[in-house]
Amino acid sequence: QLCIRDRCRTLSICFRNRYGMAIGVDSVTWAWLVRHAAFLIARFDIRGVTARTAFMQLNSYNYVSELVPFGETVIFRVSSPSHRSGAKGSKLNKADPSWYQGIWWGRAGDTDQHIVGTERGAIMCRSVRRCAPSDQANLGVLEKVKGIPWDMRHGVAPGALPRPLHPPTATARALTDSDAAAPATEAASSSS
Repeated sequence: QLCIRDRCRTLSICFRNRYGMAIGVDSVTWAWLVRHAAFLIARFDIRGVTARTAFMQLNSYNYVSELVPFGETVIFRVSSPSHRSGAKGSKLNKADPSWYQGIWWGRAGDTDQHIVGTERGAIMCRSVRRCAPSDQANLGVLEKVKGIPWDMRHGVAPGALPRPLHPPTATARALTDSDAAAPATEAASSSS
């Protein structure tokens, strides 16, 4: 049975293989790595006598939500309508992109939402898509990430105005274009 130290070591090695750099214990990434290691142990490590996971003991069913490899660059969709409101109550256009790049830190224990690291701190969201293999380890995005598990806006300047996150990748633009094309296609088919 793996202890948290062993799980952290395994996640750290996988991260180093992906990004080509080690994680310092004082980095934002290390804090999320330890949290994710504990999350994995609670949901997937089978306990001795009961032959059940801690999650199964508590909920009477197995954990079945999909996971992304820790620290992978993903594109995520900010939940609406909160992402439509800008500074001082101004509204953003519906045509503005809603898919952005971030680093996948794990899932929330209570709501099962994805936790994604961005330059505005850690954000919880429902929709996450994996990037193309060539974009799954974007060091530029990783270097800008802020937020730690106990303070999700840690490192973000106080009073920082909401603004768009990282520009969408080609994959995100394709998703946004397909979202916009779907209603047009539905309207055309219903008018015939």
